[in-house]
Amino acid sequence: MLRKLILALPLLLLVLVVSAQGSGSSKSKSKDRFREKDDRRYPVRLENVKELNLTGTDYAPMYYDNGILFVSARGKKGPRSERTGEAYEAHYLSTFDRLGALVEPNKFEFNASKKSDFHEGPATFTRDYKYAFVTRNNNDDGVLRGGKGGKSSMKIYQMEYGFPDWTPPIDLPFNSDDYSCMHPSLSPDERWLYFASDMPGGSGGFDLYAVERLGKGKWGEPINLGPSINTEKQELFPFMSFFGSLFFSSNGRSNTLGGMDIYFVNNPLKANEETEVINLGEPFNSPDNDFSFITDPDGHSGFFASERKGETYGKSDIFQFFTPGGLVGTGKPEVNRARINVIDEKTGLPLQGAEIRIFQPTDDGFIAGNNDFYDFDYVALPDKPDVFTFQLVRKDAKDMGKPDLYSNAEGAATTEFTRFRNYLVMVNAKGYTSRDRFLVVDSDDELNLNFRMKETPPCLRSGGIVLTTEFNTRIANASIRFEHRATGTIETARTTRNGEFDICLPRDGEWVAKVEKGGGVFSPIS
Repeated sequence: MLRKLILALPLLLLVLVVSAQGSGSSKSKSKDRFREKDDRRYPVRLENVKELNLTGTDYAPMYYDNGILFVSARGKKGPRSERTGEAYEAHYLSTFDRLGALVEPNKFEFNASKKSDFHEGPATFTRDYKYAFVTRNNNDDGVLRGGKGGKSSMKIYQMEYGFPDWTPPIDLPFNSDDYSCMHPSLSPDERWLYFASDMPGGSGGFDLYAVERLGKGKWGEPINLGPSINTEKQELFPFMSFFGSLFFSSNGRSNTLGGMDIYFVNNPLKANEETEVINLGEPFNSPDNDFSFITDPDGHSGFFASERKGETYGKSDIFQFFTPGGLVGTGKPEVNRARINVIDEKTGLPLQGAEIRIFQPTDDGFIAGNNDFYDFDYVALPDKPDVFTFQLVRKDAKDMGKPDLYSNAEGAATTEFTRFRNYLVMVNAKGYTSRDRFLVVDSDDELNLNFRMKETPPCLRSGGIVLTTEFNTRIANASIRFEHRATGTIETARTTRNGEFDICLPRDGEWVAKVEKGGGVFSPIS
């Protein structure tokens, strides 16, 4: 009977209960205010993410592997909560398509071979998605554990991804059978884990804490974020952004629109009596509960959950927001200064006027930047030479548009890289082979990047268009063979979707060019 009673307690119960307490007064020692209104040129846009929401409870969105992982009680089978009548909450994953839209979600199991018998709660991940920290009912290998009075607490469990599945969950050392720790969020440098807890010694209800990761499975002692952030009521759902702002939900502050409101504070580990805790205001907050807020690394878009009446399909829905001008008042991403040096590999002399382009790999494996990195072309299927498919191809540097930087007389250029991001740096210099370098910015050290350019052997540029003789139409994906008269050396090229080709041949000697299409006989190019 005790087991049944414990399992019936949903993770979202905390949010629903606190909404009945009202706003009241606060003992928080901080300067509370509403966020400044956005620039009219960059209005905030808010959308209900209908692809994610059903008639039940949907909340706690988190970025994961080119998608959004969230918590939902939409299950049609299995045990149900006696209090709400909904299925036990579980994780669901929706990925972004090529246009950036979310597709219909599928259920996500951290351990496919051992499905959870409990409510699954908010989660957070390391940047490489190899480690997860997940809220779950207190259990020991699937068997529920109770604390004082038989009540089951919430705990944060760590899991590591190892092919083909996640490792068994590890109970973190600051958890307890007698109080709850939940709603984890990692700092951008992955050094600190923020969470909510009702452990003894807090301001009342659930407070926000931070605990330091010391490496090799070791952790520091949890630090209460103090009375400037925590109130005598409830603080839940912390989220630490890439630009140093801690977002959370509270129902204990004086400046509220009703229920749980979303707030943020900059530099939370340095909070004091002068710290400003800022209410996000409309349209993020409403007279109802608003919670589990997250943003992208730039703060230009993100997600949160809300129970706002008249705008939801179910009890709580996930909303997406777009803020082209960023969120006024929040922190700025930390940056690392960098010097890029371009030199001749053979002589060691600096190369002036080298073109430098900077791109960012995206979670889905693509490359993005100020310049267009890709073009697309037709490519014949290996087993069906007359059937074509589209394929993205990397452009030549000359087709990528204006460079981001040029090297000066010392062969150098300076720039800044945003910390905790990945970059692709491409360098091109006339007469030299282009060089690329992937860069992971994960420390506060100044960067010094050296590109040693190798001189390109002299060659004869050859290009043109391949056309049909009868209709004068361009031929895509035709193979062109260049044969050296004296040595018999073969060089090959293929036409693009526009029937164009471009190749650089060694200058010495004469070359004969022939073209082939669809497995036919080669014929000379005129």
